[in-house]
Amino acid sequence: MTLEEARNHHDYFTGKTSELTGQLAFAGIAVVWLFKPDKGSLGFGLTAALGLFVLCLIFHYLHYLIAGKRWGEFIETQEKKYGGSDKDQKIDDAPDSLNAPHTFFYWAKILALCLGYPLLVWQISAKLFP
Repeated sequence: MTLEEARNHHDYFTGKTSELTGQLAFAGIAVVWLFKPDKGSLGFGLTAALGLFVLCLIFHYLHYLIAGKRWGEFIETQEKKYGGSDKDQKIDDAPDSLNAPHTFFYWAKILALCLGYPLLVWQISAKLFP
């Protein structure tokens, strides 16, 4: 196996995880909507779960927004430094700090989702099995 193959595997699985995290957050919001009371407030559990799913989606957005911005800035800097945009141009290695902000949001959205679903299951269980 080459380093490129390992990176491709990593990119595939983190990309899929990210994609599924967004889908599961939307699904969680839909389930909250289905189990909301006809009148009155959602209650603490459903409100907290809903908040975590919304927070997950905000982190999902920020993950890609910040990654795109930072990598775009890095590419622009390298194009200016080496004069041009030839796709085969050798450039500097990206600093480790380049990925830190959006890696934070990657893990934050997964955490928000993983906290939201147990709350949701707890609330649904309480409604179905009083």
